[in-house]
Amino acid sequence: MSAPNKSYDPVEVEALKPEEIERMRDEALAAFAAAGDLDALAQAKTAHTG
Repeated sequence: MSAPNKSYDPVEVEALKPEEIERMRDEALAAFAAAGDLDALAQAKTAHTG
């Protein structure tokens, strides 16, 4: 087992806002719809889902 991490400094994380989630969803859907072939679709998928 490892020793406790005494230098750990947690950072407070802000919750995602619904309008931000909707904007990201809309951008992803638009990119998927605009993909003209499977390569473009794969690029859009990577760009929007990781």
